[in-house]
Amino acid sequence: MDSAKILLFEDVAGVFLERYIKDALDGMGLDYVDVKDAVGDFKAQLLSGTDWDLIISGVEARSGVKGEFFDYLNDQLNKETAVILEIWNLDDIASGRISTIFARCGIKFESDWWDPPRESRSVWWLVPEHPVFHEPNEGVSLAHYSIQWNGDAGDFIKKIPGSDATLLAGNLAWEKDSHGTLATCLDGLFIIQTHSSHDYHKEDMMRLWQNYIYYTLKNHFLATQ
Repeated sequence: MDSAKILLFEDVAGVFLERYIKDALDGMGLDYVDVKDAVGDFKAQLLSGTDWDLIISGVEARSGVKGEFFDYLNDQLNKETAVILEIWNLDDIASGRISTIFARCGIKFESDWWDPPRESRSVWWLVPEHPVFHEPNEGVSLAHYSIQWNGDAGDFIKKIPGSDATLLAGNLAWEKDSHGTLATCLDGLFIIQTHSSHDYHKEDMMRLWQNYIYYTLKNHFLATQ
């Protein structure tokens, strides 16, 4: 894992917020190519022919990652590259080119999570025994929040009937197939998060991101060894 080729796009670099994903990678001691919020550089790296092990696309600030970029990420998944996607404007793009990834993943956009009461922002684990909540960090929780973005809290996703996807977390602890904000599929090669990292405490989100990274890289190397 220490030798993994990792590509990071994190658009909050352009809006002067702390970079939780970068800090998570640094905390793991991993090397990576960091294009910050440069959409053109991200595209160039995706099309460079590099055999990436993991691509992280943090689209929290709603940058220009849309349309063709989902084709590029889908192509990477075809090569068994691990992909982690944070995105929370699915209400604007769900019918577009991201739908190809969603169809193969077995999930779909359910509804916009718009302006919930402040006391209703908790995200609960739907499969608490899942390794993404335990490796390498235990005791992570998003029950408590620290709201950065007013109005739009993200989007809810749900499983397609017959899907092999796993909804990992959501806003309603008793709903296992809907109201999700975190899911994995494709034998653990793909993770999607549809709530905003900066609406939760930094330490919790950094540790959770480290678990995402560990889980997807582990599955990538199992698939390609």
